Amino acid sequence: MSTPLTLDALRERWVDLVTGRQQISAEPEAYAAGIQSRDDRVDTDLTRLGPRQNQVFDDLDLAADPDVTATYDRFERIAIAWATPGSRHHDNEQTLTALAAGLREANRIVYRAGQEPFGNWWTWQIGCPKALSTSMAILHDVLPEADLAAYAAAIDHFLPDPWLNVWGNRPQTGANRVDTCQAVIVRALAVPDPEKIRHAVAGLPETWDTVTTHDGFYADGSFIQHGTVPYAGTYGTVWLIGIARIIALLADSDHLPGGLADSLAARVADSFAPWVFNGQLSDAVSGRGVSRYAAQGDVRATALIEAMLLLSRGVSESYADHWRGLCQGWIATNRAYGSDILDGATVTRTALVRELLDSGVAPIDLPTGPRLYAAMDRLTHRGQGWSVTLSMCSPRIAWYECGNGENNLAVQTGQGMTELHLDSDPQQFLDGFWATFDITAPAGTTVDHTPLPPRTEGEWANSMPPAEWAGGTLLGEEALAGQHLVGPGGTGLRARRTWWFQPRGWLSLAADVHTESGAAVSTVVEHRKVVPGTSLVVDGEVVTEATVANPRWAHLAGVGGYIFLAPASLRAAVAERTGSWRDNHHSGPTEELRRSYATLQLDHTHQGAAAWLFLPGVGSTQTAAAAASPGVTILRNDATGQAARSGDTLALNAWAPVECDGVAVDRAASLLLRRADEWELAISDPTQQADRLEVSLQGRFELAAPDGRVTDEGVTVATSAQQTRLRITTTGRAGSPATITLRPLP
Repeated sequence: MSTPLTLDALRERWVDLVTGRQQISAEPEAYAAGIQSRDDRVDTDLTRLGPRQNQVFDDLDLAADPDVTATYDRFERIAIAWATPGSRHHDNEQTLTALAAGLREANRIVYRAGQEPFGNWWTWQIGCPKALSTSMAILHDVLPEADLAAYAAAIDHFLPDPWLNVWGNRPQTGANRVDTCQAVIVRALAVPDPEKIRHAVAGLPETWDTVTTHDGFYADGSFIQHGTVPYAGTYGTVWLIGIARIIALLADSDHLPGGLADSLAARVADSFAPWVFNGQLSDAVSGRGVSRYAAQGDVRATALIEAMLLLSRGVSESYADHWRGLCQGWIATNRAYGSDILDGATVTRTALVRELLDSGVAPIDLPTGPRLYAAMDRLTHRGQGWSVTLSMCSPRIAWYECGNGENNLAVQTGQGMTELHLDSDPQQFLDGFWATFDITAPAGTTVDHTPLPPRTEGEWANSMPPAEWAGGTLLGEEALAGQHLVGPGGTGLRARRTWWFQPRGWLSLAADVHTESGAAVSTVVEHRKVVPGTSLVVDGEVVTEATVANPRWAHLAGVGGYIFLAPASLRAAVAERTGSWRDNHHSGPTEELRRSYATLQLDHTHQGAAAWLFLPGVGSTQTAAAAASPGVTILRNDATGQAARSGDTLALNAWAPVECDGVAVDRAASLLLRRADEWELAISDPTQQADRLEVSLQGRFELAAPDGRVTDEGVTVATSAQQTRLRITTTGRAGSPATITLRPLP
């Protein structure tokens, strides 16, 4: 029987985790680059370190709460360098003396027991205690007990209970709960307190329980933070890396319940993996993080890879093998800059990735097809060589989030923004995209061109559109999504949008488009960063700037073809745009960047509807041929319903009771119907408010259970001479579809 791990042993394990000292000692040359990178930053930190009034670092003011967090972040970085073998600061007496004095002075000035917090609560309950507790653990054997006690008292003062935001008088949730629990656990290792550890660990499982409102994980895999923001890409990744570190810390100890890691493993497959494309974690689920120059999609994916690899050490082998295969695939396909994932990596990340690369694990790719996240108004669809995401908003999900000087201009990104990832174009959403694209008119959206001020609709995503619904349905390899669009900023913009995703591409519809502002309104077919000189063709003619009446097709070289299925006025352009990261982030680089963009916009001045088909990857000849025979028929596109037929499949978004193509619904619904020997129907209540839906079909049918499967529960069928009526219970489905198989009766 193994000896129980002591708190001292666990504290040493935490130091191992944050420094990587065990791996470094075994193979120092493999980690030299990461150590050098951190040492360079620590050198700068130390030149600025020297106590003075209201400051410990000469460029940080401790009367400003962001600078308080930054001060403790620097302490942590210096402490890690001091404890890292191979660092020029390792066991350096001058470094230790300066660090100890700085910690003592910061405690005297601001982060101490009895201090009234100011500014953002996060500084006091997460930012500072996470960094300080790690510094305490590292320096445990060299700091006076009185200093450690004072720092522990400061954390206890600001963070008396990791389950609660004491100043907001509400529970901590999601990633924030994991952060506070980590801070308390590590603090309780530095100044021993087993009860604090027990209480913090007990608060973790609630963060991955299935929720139905507010923050956390939903049954369909959605992850929400701040109540109204899809956030798997940033807060979700913080949650996962935090959980992974805590499990790695407490593994095989009396403090970690058995099976804890496996109990959360399904969240990785449902909530994170579907959002990674070619080694990039999607902007659609990254909230205000998209405005951060140093945390673009490839950086976020690398953090996710680190979290999954670390957590894979604590889960069942079946989970671990699958995760390692996914990570291997993402690393292999991340061709964004042709760079090595280990360039500039931390010691911990380097060790995990090297272990994976040396393992010979075969890469795994996710299957093609759609995933609908109804709880967070997001959809992702994978094709062959391409993937697309769709961002919507509703009375449940905010237009966007800004705050802390981040993402102040992005209010239109929830109005149907599509992000097309192509295997052949890995740099599209990197290389200055968020600094230079037209953030007021993203691809896929319908927008009123009234200039809106920064922070329109306010900070922290507390404002949602008073729309009817956003949602959709899934049937096999196809997905249907719809959004009643209410524009931000009080312009009076209204529109009804539909997207039908198929293996070959997707159909987009716009209807009932109008505004009260008097400004121009457009639906953005395309707005894509391109290499200068990229060819944009409309109806066979190369264009750089043109307005075309009633176009039939357009083609963008290297991207695909656009088939226009309704009369329209199209503005087509290829032009250079300029911008900087500072435009949308208070501390972003100020360098002015120049990038070329191809833009296609449909004008709604005289036409309140639009319809087009996009085929990714096809050439101009294929596009022209598809325009002559698009393979899809628009059945209706108005304020009551939007419907189309392709082959044997009908797609219908009903905004009100409507009949179309032999199908009638009694209220708002989203449905796909495939007619074959047996009919397949997928239908949802996208309002997430109805208790049932009724669908009438021409003809007589009975419920079928193909391949021995039981058909969806909550469905009743009534037949008459020429009609079948289905009643589908939608209570508790939260917008997820019911799938029904029907067999024709003689």
